[in-house]
Amino acid sequence: MTTYRLYCGRNIPDSNKEVSDSEIRDFLKTIVSHYFPGFTIYKAVGFWKGQSEKTIIIEILTDDSEKVKTVANHYKQQFIVTGK
Repeated sequence: MTTYRLYCGRNIPDSNKEVSDSEIRDFLKTIVSHYFPGFTIYKAVGFWKGQSEKTIIIEILTDDSEKVKTVANHYKQQFIVTGK
């Protein structure tokens, strides 16, 4: 088994908005829980391009790196790329 950590920044690019607590809860419930029966969440402060932002770290213990990539891509598409 390998431990993976997904660092999910909550600032939405090109806006003054951030991913809300309820959006994070929904993402964990509908996406992450769909792929993994168990995982750990850490709240943190991260830095990206010199700016601080609230961050959620999702820690997953698995042998399936493709599922981890899928979860990461869901987060990017839902919150980062589309700028929801």
